Amino acid sequence: ATRVALLTVFMIMVLPLFDVLSFPQDDYSLEAWADRVSARVDEGDREAVVHELSNMARFFSRHSYGPFEACQGALSDSDEGFVCGKALEGWHPVQHAPRRGASVVLVSSEHAVVYFNMHAPLRVDALMDIANKVLLLVIMLCAGWGISSRVYDLAVKPLDRMLLTIRSIASTVFETEGKEVEEDHEDEDGYGEMALLEQVVDKLAIIASLEASTEEQLPDTTDLQDEDVGILNMLRGNTVNPRVAASRAASSRARGMQPIASITAEDIGISQEAYDSFDFNSLELSPTQGCAAVTFSILRFHPPGEGFFHTKEDESTLRNFIKAAEEMYLPVPFHNFSHAVDVVHGVARMMKLTATGFFLSELEQYVLLVAAVGHDLGHPGVNNGFLLETSHELALRYNDNSPLENMHCAKLYSIIANRGTNVFESLSLDQYREARKRCIESILHTDMVNHQEMVKKLQMVYQMNSEVFTGQDNRTEVDLFSEPENKTLIIETILHSADVSNPCRTWTTSEAWAHRCLEEFFAQGDREKELEIPVQFLNDRDKLNRPNSQIGFIEFMIAPFFAAQ
Repeated sequence: ATRVALLTVFMIMVLPLFDVLSFPQDDYSLEAWADRVSARVDEGDREAVVHELSNMARFFSRHSYGPFEACQGALSDSDEGFVCGKALEGWHPVQHAPRRGASVVLVSSEHAVVYFNMHAPLRVDALMDIANKVLLLVIMLCAGWGISSRVYDLAVKPLDRMLLTIRSIASTVFETEGKEVEEDHEDEDGYGEMALLEQVVDKLAIIASLEASTEEQLPDTTDLQDEDVGILNMLRGNTVNPRVAASRAASSRARGMQPIASITAEDIGISQEAYDSFDFNSLELSPTQGCAAVTFSILRFHPPGEGFFHTKEDESTLRNFIKAAEEMYLPVPFHNFSHAVDVVHGVARMMKLTATGFFLSELEQYVLLVAAVGHDLGHPGVNNGFLLETSHELALRYNDNSPLENMHCAKLYSIIANRGTNVFESLSLDQYREARKRCIESILHTDMVNHQEMVKKLQMVYQMNSEVFTGQDNRTEVDLFSEPENKTLIIETILHSADVSNPCRTWTTSEAWAHRCLEEFFAQGDREKELEIPVQFLNDRDKLNRPNSQIGFIEFMIAPFFAAQ
């Protein structure tokens, strides 16, 4: 509807501008000269008539059109119009008679008529008309293409994706079962066909029960092979085969490694109820408790047997990684390790509340948690504006483009580069590339210069798909969120939301973080005064109204951002 409205406005307001280049619809100069010649003819002064005609020819010599003939006569009472009696001679017209009679415009008065050659203006009019129609055709084609692409994305693409999945499943089922039946019943053709049909029907029944069920557990898959179970898990959005997950613990015991120990929120020193709410306050935790909280958030995000941690060795690598990150955070008022703990908790909670398991893979969820740990590594307690103003080494190194966020990414991967802290060690090469891409993208988008653009993108996604969000079919939302562009936006939004979510906490927690944030701003402002560079407004402790600054931050930054989500 919006595109149709814009197209209508364009056609009404823009297309008429093409008439600016065309011949004016009412050119009164032609009639004015015809009246002047008629007046001279009425006076009976031949020299005055010739002089007037010469002036008229001189006037139109500046234009691409003009008179080429004139005569005197009188208007007829009949339908014949003006009757030409005698040609007016003795003057030298600039224009000649056109080849086509349609290019002649006759302008008559009471005693004279003047013939104008309008070939050039009419040709320009025709060209403008052609250009107008061509532009209109192009606009209609583009608009039609845009609307059809949206229809394709909303209706055809999900159906095509579903058919592709069904085709893949059917091909795998028939190929696998066909081979087995052929080997076991080479001499029993009739029985082989019936057995194949029976097994296919059984599998289709399982698929149908999955579609009708909302439970995460698969139905009885005793008679299915691991490949079949893997396909069914793919339909459920799972990436780990339960049988494989169950066998990993046995495999680790066979290698002499015990499965990871159970860990609870109480082991950290907080209640499970507090952890599962926005009353969680990482400022109350010691560094050791903070490391334990991050470990708990990542280790227990996926159910046992799923995710990327299955042995004591995996858990040890994670703990070493978190400890190395904790040591790399600086003791600044706000952007310290407690903030990282807070963001990890926020990311984990938001992913749970928004059921990201339906449209984000386990790898993408895991990467988002790792990015939360390292999103502010080594933060010096000043913002990018300060680094650019002082020509800091980081600003020079990263060419003034998000120097802090680029530095955080580099420090994160300096930790991952070490074997004992490489939490991506078990990933394949393709998974590692995907993880690195997601980490860098999401951390770079925590730069506040990207905030408004992110809000606009969220609003645009909602406006363009409002019928999806207001409908009752959740699968359509899942399809929408699973599109690569939207998935990237969601990942970036979740990390950025957790990064600025302090005003969304309970009052006690929010107030404590607000004072720390302002204190870091003021410390930067003091340094700006010492260096005699412009003091950013929020950084001047002598001028800033603390409550108003937080109210403004919530009203103009936080509320629109979370409302857009």
